[in-house]
Amino acid sequence: DLDKVAAYNVLHSVLLLLTQVTAPMLPMLTEYIYKGLTGGRSVHLTDWPTLDLPQANDDLVDAMDLVREACSQAHSIRKARGLRARLPLASLTIATENSERLRPFINLIMQETNVKAVELVDDPTALARETITLVPRLLGPRLGGSTQSIINAAKAGDFARDEEGQMVVGGTKLLEGEYIATVDVSSPEASRSLFN
Repeated sequence: DLDKVAAYNVLHSVLLLLTQVTAPMLPMLTEYIYKGLTGGRSVHLTDWPTLDLPQANDDLVDAMDLVREACSQAHSIRKARGLRARLPLASLTIATENSERLRPFINLIMQETNVKAVELVDDPTALARETITLVPRLLGPRLGGSTQSIINAAKAGDFARDEEGQMVVGGTKLLEGEYIATVDVSSPEASRSLFN
């Protein structure tokens, strides 16, 4: 079983490193453990361990962050709808840009969220839309008299994110804290397809 072998290898590596690091404080105990692990002469004759970090894989980290966020959102939807985590569901639809990067992790997502199928959709606007709520007490001091026109533009749907991800309402860039962005399901059909 490959999982068992991998677990033993990790345990062996951790114990070996631990004996080398703690040998000055626990000479007899670490000597006994080291000889049992390796059959070598002495832990005190080994070199001090060095830290060899693997190269960071930014794409993998970003994909795993997205997997974690998708699972977290799925559990939030379950909780909001009163569906226990143990209750298996038919499907989960994840709508995000470039959703294909999640394809290698579909089985992980299925296990974590307890669903039988996961569908990936590249266009989030097909299932939901972003809405914003402005915070006038923070907007007013900065924008003064134009605050009301910004509020009207937000109500009319005249808002979007620029290239840097900042919210622009009616041609005015807003600062963090001056608005609250939420994602709302755009239709009853989409709501049902989010979680069957």
